[in-house]
Order: sequence, then C-alpha cells, then structure tokens
Amino acid sequence: MGVGYRGPNPAGKVVNPFAAHFCEVEVDMRTGEVVILRFLGAHDSGRVMNRLNYDCQVYGGITMGIGFAMTEERVLDGSQTGKMLNKNWHDYKIPTALDVPPEMASLALDMPDPEANLAGAKGLGEPVTIPTAAAIANAVSHATGVRVFDTPMTPIRLGRLFAGKRKEG
Repeated sequence: MGVGYRGPNPAGKVVNPFAAHFCEVEVDMRTGEVVILRFLGAHDSGRVMNRLNYDCQVYGGITMGIGFAMTEERVLDGSQTGKMLNKNWHDYKIPTALDVPPEMASLALDMPDPEANLAGAKGLGEPVTIPTAAAIANAVSHATGVRVFDTPMTPIRLGRLFAGKRKEG
C-alpha cells in the first residue's frame, strides 16, 4: 500500500492534452445520409509509452465520438421523469464496424511534459472522443453549406436542414 500526493499545476502552465480532428465526408443531400470517408486524430498527450495502445485508444475514442455524432440518441419519457425509453441495443444505436471510416489515422505528437507528472504523460481517453462530433459537423457543413448544431446527425434531421436550404435557395 502506498500514499501519493500531487501538488498543483505549475503557475502559468497548462498540463492539459490538446487535439485536432479532421475528417472527410460524403453527403447525399436528398436522403440526408452521411458517409465518413477518412478521419485523422492528432493529439498532444505528452509522452507516448506504447504506440499500439495509443493508436487503439485514438481509434476507439473516434468510434465513440462517431456514435455520439451520428446515431446515439437518448429518448426520454414525455413526463420528464428521466426514464429512458430506448433501453436496448435495437433502439439505442451504437456504431458498428460498418459505421467507422475505412481510413483512420492517429498522429501522435510525442512531446513528454515533465511538469505534467513523473512519466511526462497526459490524458488520452476522453480528449479523443470530445472533438469528433464537431469535426464531422464541420465536414458536413463544408460539404453542404448547412451548419449542423444538433446530434445525432441522423438522415431525418439532416434531411430537414437540407430541405430548408433548398427552400431558401
């Protein structure tokens, strides 16, 4: 057994991980279907201790982010008691191997940060998942000229947005 202690971050120093995500999508403006063609996750997570584990963490986080962005939607009861109505894998859609892009890349910025901790490593779990939906929404906007602010970006939701754009144009 042991007891550990970590002091506060050094003054004027940010020890958080940083990330940038990029993706390429193909969008059918008639049906609202989005196909993610390629995805790149670039991360500064301090020291990379095991590159295979690092890459697998990135691919898993991107896949979770794709679920948040494209398919996962909680449906709550009408009386707002918080009871979830889609409590099974049939009604709550999580991404499968068919939903991830055929080309994913992980760019590890191996920059050990001795002020973060003794190993010089920073977090990589959630920092991968968080920017994924925004990258997909920006790619959809770039491809269609329509900004998307809500998730999941289902074909029905996108179809309504695209129909509104056709009426304006």
